[in-house]
Amino acid sequence: MSNSDGQEKVWYFQDDFLTKARTLVRRTFHHLGVEHIPLLGFVAVSRWDEEKYKREPVVVRDPRMKWVVDPHDLRERARAKADESSKEMAMSIWLVRESESGWFLRSALMEDVRSQGVAAKTVSLVSSAVPVAMHEVIFVLEMRVDDVVKCPHLGDVASEDWSVRGGSMLKAVSRALLGRIENEARKESGGFRSQIEDADIEGVLREAGGRLLGDLRFFIQDELLGGDSLYDWIGAISSLRYESAEAKAVVVFGMAEGGGKFELDFKKKVPLSSAAWARKVVELSSREFCLYSDGTSLHGLVRRNQRSNLEFWVEFRGQSRWWVGVGDVRLMEVAFGVPSLPRPQLSEDSFKAAFLRVFGESHHEGTVRAWSVVDDVLRQGHGALVVVVDDAESEIEHLASQSMPVTPVCLSGAVAVHAASIDGAILLDPNGMCHGVGVILDGEAYPLGDPARGARFNSALRYVFGKRQGAERRRRCLAVVKSEDGRVDLLPRLRPQVSKSKLVDMIKRVGTWPDGVAMDPDVQDECDSLVRHYIEYVRIAAEFADAGVEDGESGWGRKVVDAILGNAGARGDRVFLIRDGFDMHESDLVDDEDVGGMDEAG
Repeated sequence: MSNSDGQEKVWYFQDDFLTKARTLVRRTFHHLGVEHIPLLGFVAVSRWDEEKYKREPVVVRDPRMKWVVDPHDLRERARAKADESSKEMAMSIWLVRESESGWFLRSALMEDVRSQGVAAKTVSLVSSAVPVAMHEVIFVLEMRVDDVVKCPHLGDVASEDWSVRGGSMLKAVSRALLGRIENEARKESGGFRSQIEDADIEGVLREAGGRLLGDLRFFIQDELLGGDSLYDWIGAISSLRYESAEAKAVVVFGMAEGGGKFELDFKKKVPLSSAAWARKVVELSSREFCLYSDGTSLHGLVRRNQRSNLEFWVEFRGQSRWWVGVGDVRLMEVAFGVPSLPRPQLSEDSFKAAFLRVFGESHHEGTVRAWSVVDDVLRQGHGALVVVVDDAESEIEHLASQSMPVTPVCLSGAVAVHAASIDGAILLDPNGMCHGVGVILDGEAYPLGDPARGARFNSALRYVFGKRQGAERRRRCLAVVKSEDGRVDLLPRLRPQVSKSKLVDMIKRVGTWPDGVAMDPDVQDECDSLVRHYIEYVRIAAEFADAGVEDGESGWGRKVVDAILGNAGARGDRVFLIRDGFDMHESDLVDDEDVGGMDEAG
């Protein structure tokens, strides 16, 4: 039994299974907003020594993977480990080799991926060994070190033991995916009529959230209590109000004897499994005091002037919203039961880059003044809105009836904070001068508005992308939105710039790739980039290509779109739910002569 490339297959539906499993990986990591999709492969080694049952080992790798393996050498090293273990534990060689063969294979494989990862700058996680037909199959999921480092994490990612001792949301998600892939492979007909590629992404993320808390318990001390229920307990507590108030508190998790001096030491410990009782006790927490838990009960109140790396913490941020971290590292944000990677705070560099892209390179001084206002406003504790618009002088006249116009001034930090304390936006021009405060914005409905977000965010979207009635052009505008929950958004949400010719070339290469032929690694990367960054432009190009095609017929453009989405793991018109989407902006596409120095995608 072999596949289309003539390689031996482990089971009949192997190719379909891998296609669907890789689709699930792509969908999940697109949703998280990770730049490069992890790569999936496997090694399969015969489970039997008898010649009549022995099968040749099989290795299936994504061509882009840095991981390599000699399956014969792997088997011999696993056998040596089994022999040594059988001597030490006085177990029969047969028992160890046959019943625990997968464990020793996995152990030998983990040594390979760790040592190779240091040199190749990759991080690989391996599944448990899965008995499939005559083989033990172990799946390998390979990530780039750069992608892991960009996300909050614990431990040295470049070290050989990070896959065991380190902690991050990416690692937890990878383990959750490998678990689902393992379970599907255990089925006798793995891949046949399987729906693994359509798995609920939020379900995968919830499982990953529970796994991350498990990693943190191990990171702190493996005797820490709580088990697999801790994630659900915390979620239940955060969902409850106490006398109409939302939960705002910090709980520190560590060993009971490590809590230090208790300001209040509960004689009767409060079980986290009793959500209503625990929610009531959460009200005792304040900026100065936090609750202490061993992972199963609340023990009392302690004073924490700074967060320790020997404990992990959970911060309740409102109803059904909470964060998890260790020390100063926030590892995970949870909203209504669904975890995500923490959104990075708006940096000065990213603000200035977007500012110059919207208003032009001639406004360097304006970026400095505008950032000074934005930085001060973001430091205060409540929601706020700062808008920069190219025609601020005429705009404040237009909005005079619903704002407080001021004589243009460069706001000081203290004044900016006070100006942000009232409803409405602070209105600046591209030189960073303030023209109004308390500005109530107008604008047309925007198709990419988010009903899950508040009025401040959606009104900013409408204003940034709207056009005043009677105006000849859309305004050039930039907005910084700070929501009451602390989230900060920079609008418009700009995608990486790309030259028009390069985008066309990418669409042609990916869209015309032969059916049934595995994509070259660089073309697959382009395919993922088209879906993640430029899918709107792909659709527009397709519409132009299909102009004049009869309704109901599938023209060349439609076929290209289907090919791109299909090769990236989508189905039909379904597009990935990407965590941070992009807005279409006039600066997205540039002429070839303007490419120099820009951050071009691809």
